[in-house]
Amino acid sequence: MALLHDSELVVVFREAAAHVADDGRIALVRSTDGGRTFSAPVTIFDTKYDDNGPAITRLSDGRLALQFMVLQPGGVHYRAYVSFS
Repeated sequence: MALLHDSELVVVFREAAAHVADDGRIALVRSTDGGRTFSAPVTIFDTKYDDNGPAITRLSDGRLALQFMVLQPGGVHYRAYVSFS
């Protein structure tokens, strides 16, 4: 979860049918009322593999950094990714 400069909350999470599943994707929701309500989820990253382990933070310069992993076929190897806004 990241708190933006305008007090908006941004939360990232994994959506999938199971704990380990090829349909895992990274989604984001926003709240402008301190977390009482949230927007509908928006998919922000979706590969053909299991995308998981998302985390988001606001950097000192105001940009957002998103970190997540992709579980490669066979369920053994992960690749880590970082994306900046």
